[in-house]
Amino acid sequence: MGDCADQWRAQERRNLWGVTPRVLRLPLEGGAAEAVQSSLQAGCLTTGCTAGPGLLLMLPQMIQIADQSLRCVFHVAARTVANSAGLIFGDYSDLVAAQWAGWAMLFGASVQEAHDLAFLSQMATLDSGVPFLHVFDGFRTSHEQARISLLTPSDMLALLPEYAMQRQPVAADSKNCADLLQRAMERFALHTGRVYHAYQYVGDARAERVIVAMGSACQTIAETVEALNLRGESVGLLLVRLFRPLDTQAMLRALPQTCSRLAVLDRCAESGTVAEPLYEDLVAVLAQDGRPMHISGGRYGLANHEFTPAMVAAVFAELAKPAPRARFTVGLGEDEGPLSLSYDRNWILEDPESVRAILWCLGSDGSLQDSLRILGEATDQYAQGYFVSDSDVTVAHLRFGPRPLRKPYLIQRASFVAVHQFALLTRFAVLDSLECGGTVLLNCPFDQEEVWERLPGWFRRQVLDQKLEVYGIDAQRLALDLGLEGIDLVMQISFFYLSGVVSQSHSMSLLKEAWADSGLKTAAAIDAVCENLRAVPIGPSPRPGEEVPPPDNRSKFLVTQRALATSLS
Repeated sequence: MGDCADQWRAQERRNLWGVTPRVLRLPLEGGAAEAVQSSLQAGCLTTGCTAGPGLLLMLPQMIQIADQSLRCVFHVAARTVANSAGLIFGDYSDLVAAQWAGWAMLFGASVQEAHDLAFLSQMATLDSGVPFLHVFDGFRTSHEQARISLLTPSDMLALLPEYAMQRQPVAADSKNCADLLQRAMERFALHTGRVYHAYQYVGDARAERVIVAMGSACQTIAETVEALNLRGESVGLLLVRLFRPLDTQAMLRALPQTCSRLAVLDRCAESGTVAEPLYEDLVAVLAQDGRPMHISGGRYGLANHEFTPAMVAAVFAELAKPAPRARFTVGLGEDEGPLSLSYDRNWILEDPESVRAILWCLGSDGSLQDSLRILGEATDQYAQGYFVSDSDVTVAHLRFGPRPLRKPYLIQRASFVAVHQFALLTRFAVLDSLECGGTVLLNCPFDQEEVWERLPGWFRRQVLDQKLEVYGIDAQRLALDLGLEGIDLVMQISFFYLSGVVSQSHSMSLLKEAWADSGLKTAAAIDAVCENLRAVPIGPSPRPGEEVPPPDNRSKFLVTQRALATSLS
């Protein structure tokens, strides 16, 4: 966020009022918060951005900003601070630590919501005098690339109150903050057609079993609720966007009267308390209401651990038992202990009409983001990209489909896999998630006739058993012949040609148009790739002893997350 703001300032991009905003980048978060406070006191419209431990370093100034009723928004990519401050993975432990600072907390569940709620937070703070933390999931949302609808300057000017630039202090209206936010959401819906509520129910109107959650998990839960209801179950989701200040009456109004069993999911682990904050809130709210209800509290997604539809289905299955557990964890590792819910790993909700591509690369491959941008902007396809990296390997998860992609989790059934370095076949089980009949693209420095014998035995066995189509190209040699600096361009053309997101002729024209002003020899590169891309001839089955079990993909990328999540569970 800071990088983008600094870049726009350098380009002298002007805001709604024709002014180029000042951008200050300070070495410490505490100093940044002091600068924000001073700017607000001087009457300037000011905002800030931070994540994880940085938010806690801002707390002293945040408390003063709230006490002085200064209207302000901080944009926060929620990250863990629990047990080990050196970890950077995503959960809500930083927000839990800051929930008593006197700021409202508004949670977004997707890239589109992060865009929209950023502006809604600004509307609400100007209306209420209460400073806002606009929160979205660290990494899962903050690092996801997706096609969204942008607010126009005319929309924003129409939605901001007339007194937006009149910066005289006003008394904070915490009591009516939720109502003022809801009114802002209603005005926003009239201008954009995108409807939001501080507390929104999704699912069967007469559901008995309901999950309560915040953040990106709500997309996964909503998707699962829809699937389960189509299968004859009666379940629902209460989506919490406004976490602080909590509007208990609005929350109760959103909850179906038929609900008798509730599972409250918290993406944090509170030490030294009875339970996590959202669970405690719901227990208190329902106790005041007097409604008979069984309430279970669950932990999930700690340290950015995956949260999939199968895990959601397991929570609903637990609620259906005669005596559901009062406390549980789900999806936090294989050795979580007695609190852990078991789930069916084959319970998958991938869209069969979508293209689901997993690309294995060494280092950071710029062609991945470029492919996503070209296809997202130049076609009517919805696009989503998420990138899992360690020190030397990046695994890209790219989805393209005709419908909005509510899938904030890694691809579970891929239709296309690309391996940008042949050596990765000896390190990772790259075909683990590939569906039967899928397509594989290999960068291989061998003649097509000898590729089959060069492949590991387990790889050949999966190709035969799952009837996979395998294509190969010598990307290094071709890039050298074309005078390219690396293989990115060659692999990008190959991806466009084979993936099936659009037709082959259309995909090539898209690339030519996208690179028209780049100075690249586009036509020559495309022709060369199309001539050199060949199907790998399928040979005999591997000989006895050659089918060495493939390595465990998760051990490389998730070992730290699993260790932390298990310790917190």
